[in-house]
Formats: sequence, structure tokens, C-alpha cells
Amino acid sequence: MQVPTADSTPPDIDSFEGLVAQACAEPEPTKLLVVLVGVEPIFHQQADGTAVPAEGEGSLTPMMVRDLALTPDLTLADVVEAADATRQPWQFLMLAVLPGREGRAPTTQECDPHLKRMAKAILTGGDISRFAWFNRAGEPIYIENPLQPM
Repeated sequence: MQVPTADSTPPDIDSFEGLVAQACAEPEPTKLLVVLVGVEPIFHQQADGTAVPAEGEGSLTPMMVRDLALTPDLTLADVVEAADATRQPWQFLMLAVLPGREGRAPTTQECDPHLKRMAKAILTGGDISRFAWFNRAGEPIYIENPLQPM
């Protein structure tokens, strides 16, 4: 069973709980890599000179990165609570799973370069389609990067 790892393309995931279940079925302990993503609206100029936010468009900004222990009892509410505790204005969760080795989960230090690469992909217009994305309500979403070929 394939889960979205820091180095792979995600399968179709229909819920946060499904992501957790798939990751926990892996043979090695795992960590959940979380990037809190904010959205800066893009404005279009109207004929009368007023600026109106473009619906469904905006610039993504990584607000915070962190790793979390991935256990079967981890819920979206737990992740949202931890995310809200940062007091960062976030709209989306960008997620990946990092598998451990030899019966141990990755350390925070081992997670750090993967988290940085995830955040950099947002900032540089890199391929963000290989990660799992959820809105604040826990609904899976698709983020389209117009700079990436389909």
C-alpha cells in the first residue's frame, strides 16, 4: 500500500483517517510531515479601478513545518489543534509520511531536510502534487500549480 512519502507520488487518499491508516500499515514506524500553508489572495483590477480577489486563486506560503509521531490514534483534530496553537494563519495542510528504519521512527533531525524541501517546493513553484493536501475541515483537496506541466 502506497502512502505519500517525502519522495513519492501520493495515491488517491479520500480522508485524513485513510492516510493515517495506510501509513500505520507500513512495516516501519513513521512520522507525519506537516507544512501549514497560508494563502495570499490575488486581486484583479476591475474596469472601475477597484481590486477584487480572484476566486480560487492565490499565492501559497509555507507558514510552519513540523513532524508528528504517526500513530493509529492520531486524528485530524489533533493536527488542527497543534497547528492552531502556532497562531499562524493557515488554510491548508500539506502532508507526507516519512518511514523509519530498523524498527524506529525518523528523528526530528532526519525529518528536517524533507520538511525544508516541501516548503521550498511551495516557494519555488516546484511539484507539490505528490503531497497529500487537506483543508481545515479535513477534506482532501487538489492544488494546481500553473507553472508545472500537467
